[in-house]
Amino acid sequence: MLGRSPISEANTSPDQKHAYSPPSGSHYVRFKALLERDVAFGQFIEDRRINLDEMHLGNENQRAGRARKYIWQVACRLAYGPLSPFTRRDSSQGERPPSRKALADIYLGYDSLLTMCEGNPRITISLMRPLVRRYFGTSKVIPFEDQAALVEETIAKYVSLLSTIRVVDPENNIQNMSIIDLLEVMGGFFSSEVNGPAFKAEPLLTFQIDNAVPKEYVDAIGAAINQGAFVMLSDESGLFDHGSIKGARLRFSYLLCPLYHLPLTIGGQVQLSRVLSIRRPRSSRRALTQDDLFNRVSS
Repeated sequence: MLGRSPISEANTSPDQKHAYSPPSGSHYVRFKALLERDVAFGQFIEDRRINLDEMHLGNENQRAGRARKYIWQVACRLAYGPLSPFTRRDSSQGERPPSRKALADIYLGYDSLLTMCEGNPRITISLMRPLVRRYFGTSKVIPFEDQAALVEETIAKYVSLLSTIRVVDPENNIQNMSIIDLLEVMGGFFSSEVNGPAFKAEPLLTFQIDNAVPKEYVDAIGAAINQGAFVMLSDESGLFDHGSIKGARLRFSYLLCPLYHLPLTIGGQVQLSRVLSIRRPRSSRRALTQDDLFNRVSS
């Protein structure tokens, strides 16, 4: 009914060997397309001595080391990376990210939609109920355009809900600050890890609440966890049961990943204070609209 996601091949099924095979395997085609457009990926492939024409050879563990763990990075970068060449007025050449007015199809289809639901009944109902109502009793595959519209609407409503979580600026420079301001900071950092000038084997996509993070931010992040905006991966301090998230490792809810062109994977870890030292919340920001949310480009 929903169709398979273009990234549905990212599993360990024995049948997936064909996805790596030239000339028409889905992984092979995607990797080859990025290689032809992205100098950074080409350098990465050369440094790792990966032969795309031989990715299908060997067992699953060998394919995992050569290519499988990069599938989502490649897909995101192909959709959102700084790849598109253009000619400036002075006839010099440059590159810019592709502009998108809708979600990339990597976030659509059965596999990706269920991943973004994360077993959360509220998200699952918000995403699936309108589609079931419209297509129940038919044998039609739901078009990706309809799926994209529902995902965008669900994310926009979710962002609106999260915007009610207020944040006190520890430096008293920003008025009417909300958790969205922190999400923008972190999302921009993570997006640059995936879609920036270098192709990274394991982009930083999770963060740790270290001791240098202001208490005001820690409190707001705790409130956002209760709304599902962040998912806790580990609690090394063991203090979460006592109301503290200091030392915890978190990731974005997968439902927020399309906003920042991120893969639906975990990735490496960075201390939040480091992110905040590189990127700061904006001193002024108008309310985001749905058009804003889905016309952005990678930074």
